[in-house]
Parts: sequence; structure tokens; C-alpha cells
Amino acid sequence: MKIYILLAFLFLFYFYVNADISREDFIVIDISNNFSFDLGNRLYVLTDLYPDLTYIGIKIFGNFPFNEYHYKDLFLYTSGYSRVEREANILIISINSTQFSTYRGIKIGDTINNVLLMYGEPTYSNNNSFYYFNTVNDLLELQFTFNEENLVSSIILSADI
Repeated sequence: MKIYILLAFLFLFYFYVNADISREDFIVIDISNNFSFDLGNRLYVLTDLYPDLTYIGIKIFGNFPFNEYHYKDLFLYTSGYSRVEREANILIISINSTQFSTYRGIKIGDTINNVLLMYGEPTYSNNNSFYYFNTVNDLLELQFTFNEENLVSSIILSADI
């Protein structure tokens, strides 16, 4: 009986780790404040929670303008075409602080092996980054960048437009 329970656990663990990333993988956990938010949230959700969230200005990615906001080592980007700033959806989240983690618990300073354990093989990789795409909606991307010691140095969640 114990062997069947162990096999069932291993089977579930295998499919959890090797499963495609889902919409939940675009949730960010604020460890310090025990709060979560995700890609696509309206900006006002975070401006109410983080009164120190500062507007930086317009930043161009490709041919598209984005409004850039900064809170500690968290950067948020909304569409530069938004008419009502607080109502704009968050399209890019860039994490550079241990205060925040991914839905699966990865944070700045974690090892490359920990990322592989939690997310499996990346959809695409280059010299210092892993990219995971939501295959149900290819417009969602999760990127982990690593430093020379193979530790996570930044995490970017984005919605392609």
C-alpha cells in the first residue's frame, strides 16, 4: 500500500513540475505583506497597497509606449495608451527584490536548479535566461535571468501586446 501512495505522489509531482505554466504562474506574492497580485490587475490595486509606488515616465519597448512605475525593486508597466491611468492593466512586472516571489515560490537569489525543479525545462533558454510560455495563451511569458553564480537575478512576467 505504501508503495502505491509513493508512486501516486511521484506521478502527481512529475505532472505538476512538468506541466505547462498556467495563469496562476503569473501571480506575484509579496512575502512581507502577505499579499498577492498578478499580471493584468488594474494599477489602482497596487497604488492603494503601495502608496510609495512612483510614476517614472514613458518607456518604449519595441514600438509601444509603456507607463513605468517603481516600488522598491519592483517595476510595473502599463500601456502608454491608457486614458485613465489608475484603470490601466499591468502588462509587465519586473522583480528584483527578495520581498516578492512567484506563485511557485521562486525569488531573487534562488538557484537555477530550484527553478528547474519548480518549473521544469524552459520553453526557450539562452546564456543567462530561461523563458516559459503559457501554451494556452502564448501571449504570457515568464522569464528568469541568472547571474554568474547561476542564481536568479531578475524575474519578469509579461503579457505580449
